[in-house]
This record gives sequence, structure tokens and C-alpha cells, in this order.
Amino acid sequence: MRLRRLWNRTFQAPAGAGADDPPALVADESLDARYLDFLRSKVVPGAKLSSLRMCWLREWRAYKLGPELFESLGAKVIAIGIEPDGRNINAVAGRCTSKDCKNV
Repeated sequence: MRLRRLWNRTFQAPAGAGADDPPALVADESLDARYLDFLRSKVVPGAKLSSLRMCWLREWRAYKLGPELFESLGAKVIAIGIEPDGRNINAVAGRCTSKDCKNV
């Protein structure tokens, strides 16, 4: 019971929600931009990625940010299977090979 009171004090339930309803989660897209800015700040100044060609395979955890990061730094990125729908995140995990990129 103490844990429930602590939870309720820490995460206030939205209006109309019962005391036992967990708070709704809301995506904050600004965090993506802040994280990308942070990662770009770690790149060696003057580094040129324009000659880099890379293949970003399937639904890795960074399915959205990875290609965006490397493209913003000048790399040519070929993204394959980066459209997770909440069910296919691991649909073909472990089955990606260099042939997947070679055929693109």
C-alpha cells in the first residue's frame, strides 16, 4: 500500500482516471532532436562522412535515429526494413546479411 501511495504522489493520475490507473505515456519527439544534437557534438570536428556508404538493416533499436544521424553527417545510408509497427520489431532479426544491402 505504501508503494501505491508513493506511485500516486509521484505520478499524478489524469483527471477522471482512477487511483489505480497508471499515467498515460506521451512520446516527446523533441528528445530525438536533442539526442541527435548530442551525438553530432561527439563527431570529430572536420570529419567527412560523404565517402561513407552504409546499410542500416531492419528494425534495430535506433531504426529512426541511426539513418538520420549518418545522413545528416553526409553519409549515404541505405535503410532496409525500418518501419516497425509494434509487432514486427524482431520479425527477421538475425537473418540480415551483406546480401541484403548488395541487392539494393
